[in-house]
Amino acid sequence: MKNRTIIEHSTFRQMQSHEALHDKSIKDKFLNSIISFYGDRYYRLKQGTRDALDWLCFLAHNKGYCYASQTYLAENGVSERTIRRIMKNLQQASIIFIAYRRKGHFNCCGKPVYFFVQHPYFTEWCKLLNINVPDNDRDNSHHNSSENGSTMGENDSFQESTYSLPKKLSSNPLNNRETLDLLPDNIDHDFAHLYHAILVST
Repeated sequence: MKNRTIIEHSTFRQMQSHEALHDKSIKDKFLNSIISFYGDRYYRLKQGTRDALDWLCFLAHNKGYCYASQTYLAENGVSERTIRRIMKNLQQASIIFIAYRRKGHFNCCGKPVYFFVQHPYFTEWCKLLNINVPDNDRDNSHHNSSENGSTMGENDSFQESTYSLPKKLSSNPLNNRETLDLLPDNIDHDFAHLYHAILVST
């Protein structure tokens, strides 16, 4: 099982006391990276899903991370399962990094904390939490998301079609006797049969 980054209570208090950046362009930058990731499919997502993504970017733009429960983010009219899928997709695209608060005094994960890798503070959070994220992943996150966006939807993973047309439909229609019989009346059937004979002989 992949190791998860757990944030200690004292460390999280230190993060909360960090100075906030009040720059609306940061929020827009986050949202644009998400739109580039989804591509044209972004505008076909449910309105509640788009609202949840916009709210996520707003909550994270001050300090570079969002500490909000999946239940809270799902108040925009989407399910918590959808929120989990969204976060998994964004993490795989290197748009966000997910760490977890420590749950009580036990060595297990509590609520997730979502870090945007494009935020100016992300390097500081990596040092504070001992997160090892390659620089090229941060620099190329927007580029990678643009390449993958055209095939991305709300589903958990990318899918490729395995459907292929039957040979009957993919072959030349004039090679099929039934197709010849279904030709419209305004087409000379004698010419069609002659053309069919030439195709068969070549």
